[in-house]
Amino acid sequence: MEQLYQIETVITPSLCDAEGLLDWGRAFGLFMDLASLHSEELGTGVRAMLERDLFWLAARSRARFRRRPRVGERVTLQTWPDRPGKVRVLRSYRILQGEEELAAAKTDWAVLRVSTHSLAQLTGVFPPQLEFDLPPACPEPFARLRREFGPEDVCGEYRVRSTDIDLGGHVNNAAYLPVLLASFSTQQRREHAFREIDLVYKAPCFEGDLLQLARRPAEGGGWDLALLRDDKPAFLARLA
Repeated sequence: MEQLYQIETVITPSLCDAEGLLDWGRAFGLFMDLASLHSEELGTGVRAMLERDLFWLAARSRARFRRRPRVGERVTLQTWPDRPGKVRVLRSYRILQGEEELAAAKTDWAVLRVSTHSLAQLTGVFPPQLEFDLPPACPEPFARLRREFGPEDVCGEYRVRSTDIDLGGHVNNAAYLPVLLASFSTQQRREHAFREIDLVYKAPCFEGDLLQLARRPAEGGGWDLALLRDDKPAFLARLA
């Protein structure tokens, strides 16, 4: 029952982009998988939570990349939860190569009561003996993302597929960002070399939903992006 959970792994080709570097979207998949492994040890894994009529729900995420690890590079992955609030809890993530921090991230999680589709209080969710004494990996605040996108910002469409759906019956948290990243060409991805990514999960999406991809340059550099359903944002991102 440790607050800090870590494993060593190798960056495999399936995790990498055309540059042979850890893909931004798949990095968030790594973070989610790491949180799941730790949650299983804490008794708060997906199936254990469903037995309590509960399901983890991501609200927003932030990551900063100092250097993306290369294919074949051995790294250490770390995660830990912060002290929970009433209905939200931060979970931190780090990717290390030796003592060098390659990436740091955090996700703001809530718990949904499945039977009522309402937020549940976090009291009693974590084991009572678990201590919370580690600081967050990303102490800076989440970015405030602009939510309005016009028809001129729409750059494509995406129909949600069965392969996007998770155990909760809606689109997997890690499936949203790759859809938006695919709107950039390989050359554009090389040129932008994003260092910071903020994500906001606004509304769940389901198999068969038709989503519009929207993007525009962000103030101060980078890009603001969105997946729109019925002209309303279901998922927002800022890449800088």
